[in-house]
Amino acid sequence: MSETIRLGGSGKNAPVLALRVREVGRPGRRALLLVVHDGPEYVRRGSLLRLLNRLVEARELPAHRVALLAPADRMETYSASARYARTLLAALEELGGRRVGLGSSLGALALLHAHRLEPSAFAGLFLQSGSSRLSTPRAAGTSGRRGGGPSRRTSPRCC
Repeated sequence: MSETIRLGGSGKNAPVLALRVREVGRPGRRALLLVVHDGPEYVRRGSLLRLLNRLVEARELPAHRVALLAPADRMETYSASARYARTLLAALEELGGRRVGLGSSLGALALLHAHRLEPSAFAGLFLQSGSSRLSTPRAAGTSGRRGGGPSRRTSPRCC
């Protein structure tokens, strides 16, 4: 299935989002739906569909559907737009099934925004961002709190 969704109307200036649904394995209509912002990029750069197919063949994942989302203008579409989030959620609702979101950078933020508007929209989110803050343990290896773990937040270090 492939369709183009015009956000907020049908005028030529309305933001556009292309949505293509692919099947991995032999999923049913109510099968899990992996919603991937910048889906064509994940497919091209990360071989996402090939990886998912191999995981299903190895029975490490159940058969599922993948909604590959590609905005015409990602800066406009992904900019915490309530209009975009509502339209996306309505389009996904028509596809049925439980949904898990996958996105990076602005695509991750747009998924988080949609989830905040409608918490039941996604069963889970996998969000990637190079600008996130990482937790690191103290030099001694523990936080001093019961069970150890991260004690402070620091900016990521490079190289």
